[in-house]
Amino acid sequence: LATGLPCVLSDISSHREMAINKKCVKIVDSNNLIEIIKESKNNSNNSLQEISELSRNIVIQNFTLEIMTEKYIKSYLSLIEKR
Repeated sequence: LATGLPCVLSDISSHREMAINKKCVKIVDSNNLIEIIKESKNNSNNSLQEISELSRNIVIQNFTLEIMTEKYIKSYLSLIEKR
């Protein structure tokens, strides 16, 4: 995502967290992997440019070092408070 490329990811929780925009991140299992890859290959240049911009923006808005650090701090504090 950070490089502006769409991602095809396996269906696990950490990958689902990244699937904010279904155009940029495709979650696959063994039943739809080939279909998703074919779809990705058939995108037009305009569509690829849009996906590239969306992908980059997802990272900037959700997964920068600062944002992820803040999320981890909140998670850790939440765990401490529950004890």
